Amino acid sequence: TWNTQEVLNLVEWMRSYNHSGKGEITFWGFDMQFPKVAAKNVREFISNVEPSYLEVIDTSYQALKRPEAMRGMDKHKLNYLHDSASSVLDHLKKSQSKYSKNADSADIALAIQNALIIKQSVSRFLNHGDSRDKSMAENLQWIKKSNPNASKIIVWAHNNHIGRTPNQMGDYLNKKFEDNYRPIAFGFGEGTYSAVLGPKEQVKSFQAPGPIPGSAEFVFQQLNEPNFSIDLCKAKSDSSGSWLAIPKPFRSISSVAEDLPYKKIPLATYFDALIYFSHTTASHTFGRPKN
Repeated sequence: TWNTQEVLNLVEWMRSYNHSGKGEITFWGFDMQFPKVAAKNVREFISNVEPSYLEVIDTSYQALKRPEAMRGMDKHKLNYLHDSASSVLDHLKKSQSKYSKNADSADIALAIQNALIIKQSVSRFLNHGDSRDKSMAENLQWIKKSNPNASKIIVWAHNNHIGRTPNQMGDYLNKKFEDNYRPIAFGFGEGTYSAVLGPKEQVKSFQAPGPIPGSAEFVFQQLNEPNFSIDLCKAKSDSSGSWLAIPKPFRSISSVAEDLPYKKIPLATYFDALIYFSHTTASHTFGRPKN
């Protein structure tokens, strides 16, 4: 998803903007699927403030895996990983005053957050009520709280996560931020997209057929407009747009390619706006990351 030329272009543009003196944009990650970067961050922090605890860190985190590996992991091993991650997190929280002698409060808070991400990455596979979407919403709330001077936050994620779908990230964020949360959906008519066929498959370009009859995209394609946006809040209150608040098939392609990737959703209920492209071109991928 993110290992593409287009995302690199975005990051380089943000860097250029920051150098221009016009303002400052920061870039944060909030997903917790891949714990190894967070584990590396915790280890680096501990090596500076409490080297004697490194052995515990290494023992606690040594069995961390990618999500596809943890999904099929034995429950006893998962419970061990979860308990170890919880123990490290508790230790960091209890040691904050001691760490403040050699680290500032922001670095301590970031280390604790990274330790929490590691726990979240395991907890999602256990029956603890900590889903991926709930954890992502919590992480975004932490980012907002840690950046009190930030005027706005733009959250980039799949429509399924962004929308107000029950028990999804957008649902949790909407309950927390209410009218200050404005989810925007993306849709397209036809073209190509990047995806995989399975967990260990390489990223490839796939052809997306035209919209199926009865879908929201099928209606949008009839407009013969290449790109447009719709204010769904206004549209659903108009007689000509009220159908947007009724469940209709809407394309939903994740990281895995599908022949008929549609979900029946009320677009104007789950989202406040839609950005639509009649034709798309697959992203230019750098391939599947190794870690």
